[in-house]
Amino acid sequence: MKPKIMIDSNVLIYFLTGSKIENIEKIKHLFSKKDKYRFITTTRIIDEVIFKLLIISSGVKLKQLKKDKELLKKQT
Repeated sequence: MKPKIMIDSNVLIYFLTGSKIENIEKIKHLFSKKDKYRFITTTRIIDEVIFKLLIISSGVKLKQLKKDKELLKKQT
């Protein structure tokens, strides 16, 4: 039986967004060991990841709108 590793929302968010944090290579290395470990999480953590990804995405879109005044005028 494989050892279980609980994956927190921050780890998933860093991995999914390709964040430039110092430990991202360790996270990628850990996920590359999927044959050695059984990764687990909860529905609550998945919910948090989805919410944070939506917030990140909307922040990026808002920055784009602020930079492109013509696009902003079309949207209003």
